[in-house]
Formats: sequence, structure tokens, C-alpha cells
Amino acid sequence: MWRTITDVRKSVRRFALLGLAPLLLVGCVVFPKRTPDLFLIPQGYSGWVLVEYEVKGAPSLKLLDGYRVFPVSSNGLFKTSSGQPQGWAQDVYKFVDARGKFTDLPQTGWGKGGLVWGGSVSGGEVGVSFAREGKEAITCEIQTSPSLKFFVGTEAQYRRAVEVGGSPPTPDERLTRDNLRCP
Repeated sequence: MWRTITDVRKSVRRFALLGLAPLLLVGCVVFPKRTPDLFLIPQGYSGWVLVEYEVKGAPSLKLLDGYRVFPVSSNGLFKTSSGQPQGWAQDVYKFVDARGKFTDLPQTGWGKGGLVWGGSVSGGEVGVSFAREGKEAITCEIQTSPSLKFFVGTEAQYRRAVEVGGSPPTPDERLTRDNLRCP
């Protein structure tokens, strides 16, 4: 029996909805939503920003209008005793001038005028393995501060910074660079 175009469209829609529903459900479970972050960056700053989480003695994050607030210093560093967030959210980046006025920093794809680039996170654990002569190899894991880093500036500035390799080392990278040894 021949089906009408309308029947075929209804079947396709029903199949698409039934097929997508489990994927959407899995996406919500696997990638839970988190409180979004608001990064407040000094007006005119250009360079790498490094955020270190779970730093003893550092201030905890404040909330403002449903955002966790990160007032980044003029050297691009911010340390907090708060934990590193898990999940996804639409974070916001703003320049702040001397009077406290906010200006949005656009986040775009390549070639579209964005000012936020190269975000990466570190979970705060470094694994080390080394062998001593005539003895069994030793492996240990050392806990460091979890961290986040990203670049603020034009696409051209970001590309130059990556070429030069001037990104600030995360706590994990500092330990590795400084010839990390197991305790």
C-alpha cells in the first residue's frame, strides 16, 4: 500500500523524536549543567589568564546575579579556595574599567573578531614514574591545584603568544618543569 507524503513525514518526525530523546537525556546526565562563571578582566589587559582552584588561604568565589565571579588581577592571575567546576555552562568574559564599568569580550570563531582564545583545564594531578638502578620502578601521583587558563586579546596576539610559547605554567606544569620527584 502506498503512503502519502504526509504519512512519511509524520513517521520520519516520530522516528527522529524517539531517536533523539535518548541522546538528549544522555547528554543531560553525562554533561551536567553548572553555575556559569563571570571573568572580570582589567580593561586593556592582553595576555594569558591563569585561574588556580583549591588554593589554601585564597578567597572563595562570590556569586553575582547567578554567576561565580573571578576578578582577575592586572597580571592575569586569580587564585581561589573554591573547587574547579564540573559540567557545562555559558561563561561570560568582561573587561572592567577603573570606574567598574563592564564591556563584553566577544567569543567567536576564527576570523570573526573574538577576544577569548585557547582555553584549557588541568585536573590538578601529576603522575610520575621513574626507575632507580637495580630497584623496582616507582610510580606516584602528586596532587596540585586544578587550574584553567585562556588567552585574552586579538586572534593575531593569540597566535603570536602560542608561537612564542609564553603561556603561564599551570601548577602541574611547574612541578614537571622543576624536575618533579616522588616524595
